[in-house]
Amino acid sequence: MAEPTSPANQGKWIESSEKNMMQARNLIRDMLTVVRNNEVTEASNKAAMQEADKREKEAKKAVVFNKAAAHEKVIATSFKCMQDIEDGILQTEDSLSKLTHERYRGFAYLQVCERRLELRQKRPQAEMFKDALTDALTSEKQALEVARKELLELEEQGKKIVTELRDKRKFLSEDTGIRRLQMMEDLKTLSPQVALPPVKASASPKNNSNNKAEQKEEKKEEKKEENIEAEKVEKSEEPTEAAEAERPVTAPPHMMTPEEQKKAEQASKELIADTMKLLEKTSCHRNKSLETVFKVKQDTSRANHRSEDCLSRRTGELAEMKKQLEKHALDVEAAILRAERSLERTERRLDVKDNKKVEKFKQSDERFDGYGMPCCYAQPLALAGELARCRNTSRAVASHGCSGPAVGVCEAIALAKVTLLRLGGLGHYQTRNSSSFIRKNKNVPTMTAEPGRHNLQASLAKYSGLAGKQVLGLDSKKVGKKAMEFESIVLTTRSKRKGRQQRPGTVLVTTGIKKGAKKGPAQLKKIIAQTYNRPELLEMALAKYAKIKRSFKKKVALQSVRSRK
Repeated sequence: MAEPTSPANQGKWIESSEKNMMQARNLIRDMLTVVRNNEVTEASNKAAMQEADKREKEAKKAVVFNKAAAHEKVIATSFKCMQDIEDGILQTEDSLSKLTHERYRGFAYLQVCERRLELRQKRPQAEMFKDALTDALTSEKQALEVARKELLELEEQGKKIVTELRDKRKFLSEDTGIRRLQMMEDLKTLSPQVALPPVKASASPKNNSNNKAEQKEEKKEEKKEENIEAEKVEKSEEPTEAAEAERPVTAPPHMMTPEEQKKAEQASKELIADTMKLLEKTSCHRNKSLETVFKVKQDTSRANHRSEDCLSRRTGELAEMKKQLEKHALDVEAAILRAERSLERTERRLDVKDNKKVEKFKQSDERFDGYGMPCCYAQPLALAGELARCRNTSRAVASHGCSGPAVGVCEAIALAKVTLLRLGGLGHYQTRNSSSFIRKNKNVPTMTAEPGRHNLQASLAKYSGLAGKQVLGLDSKKVGKKAMEFESIVLTTRSKRKGRQQRPGTVLVTTGIKKGAKKGPAQLKKIIAQTYNRPELLEMALAKYAKIKRSFKKKVALQSVRSRK
């Protein structure tokens, strides 16, 4: 670098000095202009960045708030569903308790019914027939078993529903907690990220005072320059907006994409729909349980009342029969006493050495079977027991048309008479040969025209309609005038009213029987089963019903050949 030459004189020196000072001023001015332009540009860029950050924060805030609103909507629906689920659980548990109590109640009735059937199986073989009480107990048992099965099925369904409701309640609680955590994470993204300032080196107090003075001067100069360069700020906004448009926008952390958000909303909708279906299922089970409990109570009480009524009626009949048997036993004892007295008189007149009487006794023995009993009365009796009872009770009765019978014959006659007294009563024994209803013809068994008699043979005591306590007679009857006369079937029974039993004109009651092939036998079975009136004659009554119906058929009148000509 060339060394500066010294001026020739003082004027040149002054001129060159002023020139240099002018150049220095120009350079300083240019430098300050550039600095100010840079500061204005920097200030404009900072405002644009702040505005962009503000818009980005607003957009992020809107997204977070929209997402939070969606979460809040789903959470509110889930909370309502959880309340409904809790109510459904309480209602289902209440239904289960009612079903269980009703099942226990029905089980107690079932045990009583089975015990009654078990006791009825111990009846004598002669009474092992099907009556109204058996039908009532059987129907009650079937109704209780069906109700028990239905209650058990409803209990199983209720337990499954309670398990499903609890699982759904747990899932909704977990989903609500996850959504609240997601909302908290999204709200954290809106708070500013505050960073700690950098640590500066320690300085002396002198340096600190100098730095403070320099900072005050710089602030004053900045204020002056901001006023001058305010106009340049508006011009510099356009390039900054272009730069912001070119800047890529990054998604905030913990933020769901639109597809994920749609999937989450769809899953929430499906969850709510499933919950509604489950609640509807719970409501249906509740209504069905209440209806079933009410129905089972009605059916059980109805079947139980029917069994109790039949049982009380049967008990009353047995008590009445017991009274009749006790009364009849007194009559039998009186007849036996009378027979013993007659036997004593016969033994006094007995002459064993008379051969004719002995032969006559042998001929009378042929009328009895191997047990020493009349053949016409042997079948319906318990021979051995009755014979032992007759031997222990008396020495037998009656002479059977002979002046001095043997001891075995007397015992057989006594057994026959006691059997007659038991089957047909003393009245039949006394009127078997002297009744006004008897019809005697040659070569024909002795018949009778007693009203209410099932069999018309006079020797059969168990069919008597006058001496028997229970009457069952089936006959045909013509009804109407001659022009409009028709035949009907009539069932004759004995009145149960005590006042009518003492009057011969009203002691028998007639009931019309239907002629239908199905209705007639069903009516007969029902009457015999309900009244417990001679159930052992049911088959014979049905057979006679069929014969009476066949007798109603009239022969078709054939036209003769002569009348045709």
